[in-house]
Amino acid sequence: MSIPKYDQMYRSFLKSLEDGKVHPYIDAKRQVIKDFKLSEEDVSEMLENGKQTLFNNRIGWCRTYLKKATLIDSPSRAHFILTSAGRKELEAGENITNEILKRYPSFVEFLNGESSCEKDKGVKELSDETPQEILERVQRELDTVLKDEILERIHRNPPDFFEHLVVGLMEKMGYGRGKVT
Repeated sequence: MSIPKYDQMYRSFLKSLEDGKVHPYIDAKRQVIKDFKLSEEDVSEMLENGKQTLFNNRIGWCRTYLKKATLIDSPSRAHFILTSAGRKELEAGENITNEILKRYPSFVEFLNGESSCEKDKGVKELSDETPQEILERVQRELDTVLKDEILERIHRNPPDFFEHLVVGLMEKMGYGRGKVT
């Protein structure tokens, strides 16, 4: 099974706190793993940058968004408790989405990067990708465009241009002095 998107984890995260007690972050992670029947292999899948697992990235954004919407609170580091607003959403039984979170002014302020003093100028749209996933996707797209542009420029030149290019590249890479034949 694939890792659920961060917004699909909202209900499971809140469910891990439904007894009203303070719980460590690991309890929420265990609840999401259980609810979505994730394997060890699923949970250990890395982001393309190799610095974090996809699961930790997505549940981290889930936690951040729930906290910004004031559905959970953090009385101490990496410990969470369900707020009255979170209990209300959990008991409502409906699917908890970004649209639900946008009902909370603190979440809208967070999305728009505004302080509470600024006027509401409209709500920014949320993607189903985390910010890290968006950056990686955009980087792949830019890399593809750059590769295509470089190849196009090389192909527009005569064959001896490519030979000079390769010799110059190998010299820059430290392979010593090259010679064009």
